[in-house]
Amino acid sequence: MHLYFQKIQFKSSVKNLSKSEQLDLSKKNIKLTNFCYDIFHELENESYANLFSEKNIKNKVIKHPMDLFTINLKLENNQYKNLKEFEKDIRLMFRNCYTYNDVKSKEYCSGEKLESIFNEKWNEKIILQDRQTRELRRTRE
Repeated sequence: MHLYFQKIQFKSSVKNLSKSEQLDLSKKNIKLTNFCYDIFHELENESYANLFSEKNIKNKVIKHPMDLFTINLKLENNQYKNLKEFEKDIRLMFRNCYTYNDVKSKEYCSGEKLESIFNEKWNEKIILQDRQTRELRRTRE
């Protein structure tokens, strides 16, 4: 698998906010992080997920590397500001897999299986979240 780990600098973006604003932001981050972790753990628990977290340096250089290890670090450090950022990194990992591996390789086929699982879990969680949001709005009205 042609995926590289990359070191990431973590910076706090919570400047000059009141304590209540920080608490609000913290609650949103917890929900976002939990949502993403649920999906991440589904992927991580697959037997072939190790292909997407190992550091294997090959002849090809990936312009924008992404792997499960890096995604996990970003989750642990609350770097994702929204679901689109998380989804973008997951999809980048799969795009890299398809771009830098032969169609008949174990990595490519495993990427397809893992992406299928991601799509299923992602859609389930998005639909559930949307439904819960609508129900919450109705009870508030």
